[in-house]
Amino acid sequence: MNKLLIIALSIFVSSPYFSQKNEELIDGTIGVIGNKVILHSEIESQLVQAKEEGYDLGENSRCLIYEQVMFQSLLMYQAEVDSIEITADMVNGELTNRIRYFENQIGGRKKLEEFYGKSIEEIKAEFYTTIEDRMKAEQMRGKITSG
Repeated sequence: MNKLLIIALSIFVSSPYFSQKNEELIDGTIGVIGNKVILHSEIESQLVQAKEEGYDLGENSRCLIYEQVMFQSLLMYQAEVDSIEITADMVNGELTNRIRYFENQIGGRKKLEEFYGKSIEEIKAEFYTTIEDRMKAEQMRGKITSG
């Protein structure tokens, strides 16, 4: 894991993505961890989402998000190497909890479906892989930090 972290940090420090303004860049690969390609659009999307949720990350917002995505990707990669298993029941349970939370926040199931323009099942299908990856990363983080 330390070796991966050093490689990731060297990519992070030397990445031209952060050494210049990339206002003209439409999309492109800005990092790779294992088989996970990190795209410019992924960072921009998360930046927009953070702003919409009211987070002010300051001048280095892209760097902070890039660092977070790289770390999450490192954890997911190591989880694959260590064969960390997340069952479908675990993912579905987490999805159900999150859907309930958002239903309470937005004012009900119907409003949530209207907000996304999709049925609850379509919303769950859209977020399944993301939740599964996050759960794997969290298990890996727990495994690393438990000792």
